[in-house]
Amino acid sequence: MNDLLKWHYKVQEGMFFDHCLDYEDWTAYLSDIITDGFWNYAILRENTHLTDVLPSIKRTFLSSGRTPSVYIVNEKEQMDTIEYLKHNGFVKMSEESFMVYKSKQQRQEAKDLVIRQVRDDKTIQDFIRVFMSAYCGERTPEQPYGELDKTYIDALTRSFSNSEKFIHYICYCNNIPLSVATLCIEEGKGGIYNVGTLSDSRSHGYGTAVTNACIYEWSRRLGEVLFLQTEAGSTVEKWYRELGFETAFSGSVYCME
Repeated sequence: MNDLLKWHYKVQEGMFFDHCLDYEDWTAYLSDIITDGFWNYAILRENTHLTDVLPSIKRTFLSSGRTPSVYIVNEKEQMDTIEYLKHNGFVKMSEESFMVYKSKQQRQEAKDLVIRQVRDDKTIQDFIRVFMSAYCGERTPEQPYGELDKTYIDALTRSFSNSEKFIHYICYCNNIPLSVATLCIEEGKGGIYNVGTLSDSRSHGYGTAVTNACIYEWSRRLGEVLFLQTEAGSTVEKWYRELGFETAFSGSVYCME
């Protein structure tokens, strides 16, 4: 669990994450660009009581221009901590599943499609258009995150210049970009992010194809661990299980109102 969280930060650094601030009893993860609690939160060290560190967390985040947010692992095991957060004006923002790739499952992909890497201005713009369209509107079981702030595009755009660490894929059908995904690699660890498909093109195998491209590249590089995050209990989590991922643990973000 702790290793997955560390790898998550390591592979993401330079796209959505930027800074890791270590304190004696907790760590702050911060983004220079994105301001929401998905990418700005505090994680307590083992056996640390929130009552001892919450004032420090508030000061650190407020001085950084960020809303104080705390990441809780497996919240059902930490109900006292959650009650303390609620008592101090924190509300639950999200609950996600960290999933680890275990085995290749057989799942049919769409036919007549092409997978391309982002390599030039055209493919960059294709990726951004699909990503923005996939992550818009209200939350649904198929798109549990709803509409993302435009700062996500700013953070995403800077990653296109680092093609070794961030490998962006686009799935085309009849030369139309329909689905995207990003493989982030660092020190043998891989994370899959930014998986999204145009709303009217879902359930046709395009997301499967572009995700499989990430899995294949990670395998080709002899990666040690491959993981991802998705909304806990969503239909997307079930879909990832069908692709060979298993849930390792859940994590919830609580933000101060």
